[in-house]
Amino acid sequence: MFDRTLGKFVSFALVPLVRLLLVGVVRETGHAPFELHVPLDLSYDFIVVGGGSGGSVVASRLSEVAGWRVLLLEAGGPPAPESYVPALNFLFFLPENSNWEYTIAPQKHALKSFVGRSGRLIQGKTLGGSSSINGMLYARGNRRDYDQWASLGNPGWDYDTILPYFKKAEGYRGGHLGENGFAPFDYTIGDGIRCSTAECYLKPAASRPNLHTLHSATVFKILFNEKRAIGVLFEHNGMLKVVKARKEVILSAGSLSSPKVLMLSGVGPAKHLHQHEIDVVADLPGVGRNLQDHLNVYGLTWTVRPDAEESPSVLSSLDDYVKRRQGPYATPLGDQSSAWVRVSDAPGDPQWPDVQYMLSSSTLATDKGIFSPSSLGLDPVRYRSYFESVLGEEGFSLQLNLMRPSSRGSVTLRSRDPRDYPYIDSNFLSHPDDLRILVNGIKFALAIGNTTSMKNALGARFHDKHLPGCENIYYGTDDYWACYVQHMASSYLHPAGTCKMGPENDPLSVVDSRLRLRGVSGVRIVDASIMPVIVSGNMNAPVIMIGEKSADMIKDDWGASAILKAYS
Repeated sequence: MFDRTLGKFVSFALVPLVRLLLVGVVRETGHAPFELHVPLDLSYDFIVVGGGSGGSVVASRLSEVAGWRVLLLEAGGPPAPESYVPALNFLFFLPENSNWEYTIAPQKHALKSFVGRSGRLIQGKTLGGSSSINGMLYARGNRRDYDQWASLGNPGWDYDTILPYFKKAEGYRGGHLGENGFAPFDYTIGDGIRCSTAECYLKPAASRPNLHTLHSATVFKILFNEKRAIGVLFEHNGMLKVVKARKEVILSAGSLSSPKVLMLSGVGPAKHLHQHEIDVVADLPGVGRNLQDHLNVYGLTWTVRPDAEESPSVLSSLDDYVKRRQGPYATPLGDQSSAWVRVSDAPGDPQWPDVQYMLSSSTLATDKGIFSPSSLGLDPVRYRSYFESVLGEEGFSLQLNLMRPSSRGSVTLRSRDPRDYPYIDSNFLSHPDDLRILVNGIKFALAIGNTTSMKNALGARFHDKHLPGCENIYYGTDDYWACYVQHMASSYLHPAGTCKMGPENDPLSVVDSRLRLRGVSGVRIVDASIMPVIVSGNMNAPVIMIGEKSADMIKDDWGASAILKAYS
């Protein structure tokens, strides 16, 4: 799928050079890798599995209780030097560069222009998780997302209740944007430096003697005594080790790894566990079910006049960043603005959009095919056939994301070997509503890009070549755009929902409203997998909120909130 030869060449040749140039800059800003405590104990009050957007937050917050000893285990290493520079986030599409190289199973209804009808599903494998490698976009989602969670039987998750946890995590420095349509992105960036959860949560807490963080430690399974979690088995430096948990194991491995760890531990659909000869601790049919993802339509391209945009030189941009942490390198390259729109023809709340648009000052053809097709897993022959006439030309693109998909996929085990990646079937476009909404979304995007103002100001011209594979369908019809979606839409890297939060009478619920794992005791899940329905926006902010809220719930359940309030 990803061109391994090209990818590894770039990884081994480009990344070390970039790191060499950045080390001095990173250290000069005080953002050097921080010291970590390695585990000294055989047991802890809390073991947090996964140091990503949720795990880093909950570990740092639990360590605020001086009497608790907290261990954080992360499979990846410390954040790479290039992670601190926002414009270099594209480097993390390279193979084996701080990411889990997950693969989407061949799709029946989608990914027709992708190699093997499969796709890449990159997730962060480093302290900070995906917050250390992502595009840094910050969006809370829509208040109706969370009100829906509450209406599904999850008290305490309505928007008014969770809003303080968003605000607790935020340090907003922008102005009020008003009621405009397309608006500039908000980013998790401070003073030109990426603000990952490793940097902004773990680093300030790293000096606490009761927080131990061990990176490059892969958890294989949760250990149970009957139905009580008592610790975890993990691998570090090629050796298997066991550490015990006196109070709870908190699973924050993400929507793809959390269900995998549960199933390897004997918690999941009994029939599936029996197939892999895993002893069943708790039969939970919902583990690994309910997979949702934001499906992104790629390739909608407009060319512009060569003089339409003035771009600063690379050298001046670097100088501006090194000296002042400003300029193009202080934000992700190419990102411009976004808008949320309801495009569905079906009756519904007009204030609950179903599509997110992202306007970018680059296209899949801008780099002449050197990086774009392999980074996404597009078939190189199909890519070149479609984009050949506009390769290297200046232009812009409009991407659209399906915010509230009706299709549901699954995560299952390939084997009982914990080193094997899970089998991920996104089941994209299996529900007809998803295809209809995206077709409407494309027509709306065309209306935006083809406005008179775009044509007059930029000389915008839509790349209207027939897409390979759709040549026999009359261009511009709904059937044609449906074919386009089936070929050119893929994951926006936002998997969610595989350990669903829900009431006891929901047969697919995995955790209750306090994120406690059903069927056993001593385990909570704190990551995007608990979302009963995916939120209408980028995922990092909601997962950080989940981490903040879960920490307070844990403190309440173990009687620590009153102690902390007394000292505040």
